[in-house]
This record gives sequence, structure tokens and C-alpha cells, in this order.
Amino acid sequence: ITLTWDPKTCDLETAWSGRKLEKVVGCPDNDPYNPSPRKGTKPENVGDHYQSHVKGCPCVSCRYNRFTTALRMKFGRVKIFRNFEAFGESTADGEVHADGYPHVHAVLLFEDHAFTVSHRDRHNHFRILRADKDKIADLWQFHVDVEACYSVQGAMGYIKKYLQKTYGKPNVENVPRITSDKAELTISLLWLFRKQSFAVSGGWSSDLITYGVTQTDFSDFDGLEFE
Repeated sequence: ITLTWDPKTCDLETAWSGRKLEKVVGCPDNDPYNPSPRKGTKPENVGDHYQSHVKGCPCVSCRYNRFTTALRMKFGRVKIFRNFEAFGESTADGEVHADGYPHVHAVLLFEDHAFTVSHRDRHNHFRILRADKDKIADLWQFHVDVEACYSVQGAMGYIKKYLQKTYGKPNVENVPRITSDKAELTISLLWLFRKQSFAVSGGWSSDLITYGVTQTDFSDFDGLEFE
């Protein structure tokens, strides 16, 4: 799945880092003169200042967390392998004209829900029914592209391309070429805004992750299973 971004919703910095407000530990109303620490708050931390994302924060991390929460409420248990990328387009002149806004690439394993695969499109990608795709897209609000995975090799090849990009590897076997300009853009913005390049939810097979991310030869995928 690819979750895109609408740049009209906020500026670039807000898209990555969000909107924050300053809070005081142990003071729900941010009034240091009237502390009311919650159970478990260490006394020595009461009065410390910290920054917290505002409710409904539009940044990619908060928006993605709301998306996954809503996704699991609608479809049940879902295992996710997620990767952030900065958007950039290669034009006819060969240069990358990038606006830098984030979007999300992820492999989703639905454990409690089955989808009907309708057809293979002109790019030889398998698609789920439009009605099911719209249910997922409505949870993100921006444009969403959903592709059905027919093999472990295909699923890991998809996410591996973007993982390798964030580590600056220009060529990855069995996936389209990754340009160094787009890789550097993503790496720079992830570093600047202190974002994790990828995240893995619990329950994935450790063997699957190891082979899927570190191997360039997919011949060893036979027999791998999800836990």
C-alpha cells in the first residue's frame, strides 16, 4: 500500500514534524503551581517541560498512527511493515524536482479479513475490489494505492526497495533502479526531522524479515511462513 500526501493541507515542516505545544510533567493544565501528577509519575520529574503533538496533529507520524488505529478497528488484526519516503519526481530533463512531502509505503497482512482480488491491471499488478479499496482510502483521506500481494517475494521486494533507498544503496536486485538524488532527499529529511525510516509491528516472522530485508537473492524464500 502507498499512502500519499496532499501538500495543500500544510507546509513541509508541519507535514514532517507536526504542530506541538509545551507541557509540564505532572501538571495537566500546564500550571506548575498546581501539580496533579498521575500515578506512576516520578516526583523528581514533576515540573519538567516537554513538547507534545497537538490533538489531531497533521504530521505524517500522527496521521499514520490514526490510520493504523482505524484500520485495525475496521478489519481486525493487521501486521504492518512500514517505510517513510520523501516525494520526488524525475522529469524529462533527468533532474529530480522534489517537493519533499512525506508518503508511506507499507506491506499489510490482514489476519482477520480476506479480500477478493478483482483483476491484474495494465501494469501487471493485482488489485482488490474498488469498494474494499475505498474503505481503506477513507481512513487516510488522501490518495491511496493498494496492490494485492501474491507472494512473499513480491511483498518483501516492494518494501525492500524503499528500505534500501533510505540507506543509500542505488541498485537493488529484482526491483526498479533507485536514483541517488531521491535517496539523499529521503535520508536528509528523515535525519532533519528525526524520523525512523521504517517500523515493524509485532508478530512478523524473524526469518521473513531477515531474508526479506537483507537478502538480494530471493531463491531462499521457499518454506518461509508467518508466525
